[in-house]
Amino acid sequence: MTARDAPAHARVLARRGAWTCAITLIAFALGGSLILKIFGITIGAFKIAGGVLIGLNALDMVQARAASQRETPIETAEGIQKDDIGIMPLGVPMLAGPGAFDRHVLASGEIDRRDGDVSSRSC
Repeated sequence: MTARDAPAHARVLARRGAWTCAITLIAFALGGSLILKIFGITIGAFKIAGGVLIGLNALDMVQARAASQRETPIETAEGIQKDDIGIMPLGVPMLAGPGAFDRHVLASGEIDRRDGDVSSRSC
């Protein structure tokens, strides 16, 4: 994504992506339980949904199938012209994607249930 950029600019984009990822995951860790409560989703249901999502992604990787979504020439041209990729798509969803969101929300749920005692399996 940064092959056409100068090394200094690529470092800036990488730093911006890392900060975006960190802020997004911290927000999900802190507010994840609240989001689940608002929508009436239990931790158990969220674990199942997250497991299915991660399992399907792993199955696609193992089978090495071509992606079902295709990029149009217009989308490719827009990606080349885009100056700042640090936030989108590098920070979210590449670094902080659905699996990371799931893990952080579940980890925050473990903290809530254990009154602040974080177990090693929830990290």
